[in-house]
Amino acid sequence: MDSFNVGIGDYDLAAGEGVLATVLGSCVGVILYDKAMKIGGLAHVYLPDSRIGLRSEPKEPDNLLGRSLKYADLLIPTLVDEMIALGAEPRRMFAYVVGGAMLADFPEDSSLNVGLRNLERTREILREMGLRFVEVKVGGRSGRKVTFDVGTGDLRVKEYSGIGDRAT
Repeated sequence: MDSFNVGIGDYDLAAGEGVLATVLGSCVGVILYDKAMKIGGLAHVYLPDSRIGLRSEPKEPDNLLGRSLKYADLLIPTLVDEMIALGAEPRRMFAYVVGGAMLADFPEDSSLNVGLRNLERTREILREMGLRFVEVKVGGRSGRKVTFDVGTGDLRVKEYSGIGDRAT
């Protein structure tokens, strides 16, 4: 069975079999799944909205800072479109939302709480697209390792409370 590690601001898909995996801090993982077709995708949302970077980012498409898909408002619809191209149907898709931690020591309501902003924008986009979702281990101050088995629909999330800590 193939395993796909999804990097920051990227996504990947699998059909039939395959394990999608990523590690999250303030980023949000969006796992989309069409159980009937066994098509799954994982998006690693880096920032909430593409309007954030319009003024300051270099226009180099191959580096992380220049990638337009790192934003929730571009990454999630692209993943949905790619899944549809493989045969998934939006009415059957279901999403898991994971992550969005605040790893730095900012006040909870701070505008610097990127994890919270990523979560809020992800929720908004999924609702606008009419996709059902459930949140699994969101917010807080723990990083997470996420694995999703497309063949079985099994989602696993391990939390890490700090650098060097063991999974809980």
